[in-house]
Amino acid sequence: MSTSGSDSNPGTITQPWRTIQKAFNTLRAGETALVRGGVYTQSVVMTRAGTAVAPITVKSYPGEQAIIHAGGTGSMDYPVRITAGAAYFRLQGFVIEDAPLDTTVNVYISDGQQPPPGGAHDIELRDNEIRDGMGTGVLVAPWTYRVHLIGNAVHHNGIGTAHQHQGVYFQGQDGLIANNAVYDQSNGFGIQVRGEDTEIAANNVIVAENTSVGNSLAGFVVENTASNIKLINNVSAFNGTYGIHGYYCCGPILPGNVGYNNVLYGNASGATRNTTGVIVDFSGGNVLADPRFRNRSAADFRLQAGSPAIDGALFGFAPGFDRDELARPRGPAPDVGAHEY
Repeated sequence: MSTSGSDSNPGTITQPWRTIQKAFNTLRAGETALVRGGVYTQSVVMTRAGTAVAPITVKSYPGEQAIIHAGGTGSMDYPVRITAGAAYFRLQGFVIEDAPLDTTVNVYISDGQQPPPGGAHDIELRDNEIRDGMGTGVLVAPWTYRVHLIGNAVHHNGIGTAHQHQGVYFQGQDGLIANNAVYDQSNGFGIQVRGEDTEIAANNVIVAENTSVGNSLAGFVVENTASNIKLINNVSAFNGTYGIHGYYCCGPILPGNVGYNNVLYGNASGATRNTTGVIVDFSGGNVLADPRFRNRSAADFRLQAGSPAIDGALFGFAPGFDRDELARPRGPAPDVGAHEY
């Protein structure tokens, strides 16, 4: 795609398409579309499926920055919506911005209100910058499964004031949230995992090697409507309430949620809290010490020498790379958080 292209073109590098939606409507299993730099003002919707061995990929052209900006100001103007029918799909390397209403989000990975196998599944959102939305940054709906959020920067969302929002709001099944930097959400949490209710629980989600900083409420929240959530090897610092909050909503407390081997520091209300009972089991222990970011005010959350996060991560919950695509580990053990020292 190119901002100077045409959707009547064949979609080659010399005769590119004009809109990202054209790629979303056209690509087949195993195909990749590269998007040249520029601003694409369109609210795009993905409903097509690749396969496990041949996913569909749409990504920014190497060395260029493509920006997806909401295409209007209406209630369905999500800059990116990935919904029922979409599967084995990767979106990589974009700036995604400016969802226009409190009720819209920048990236909505939706179940289309269809139980499995109808909802979006096997979706990878990688290396994107998701910013400046009135509502939540990324919302993953309850009946989605195997959604992976990897290496994204999610910041300055929730700038509307009518509702509380999150950087990442995850309700799906069998998911992975890893290597993301989630910071400075204006009116809400950094990363929240919860079910629609205890009948449609979020379940079996790994939340590992993320850095959550400066959000107006808690850095991480796991609600009692989620089960088997593993919150391990993360940094949560300088958030407005807790580093990690086990939050009680309603009904029974679902089992299997753990939060350990995280570096927690400078959170205004304290390191950890359960609203009632044991929503998150913190008995595995966390490190309460300054993570020593290089330059927090410039959102540079890489580590300085002497950080307690260096070589502090557990191998079983550390991907083989960090947010900068550097190999993990670079020392005796992986580092805690999105960046490897």
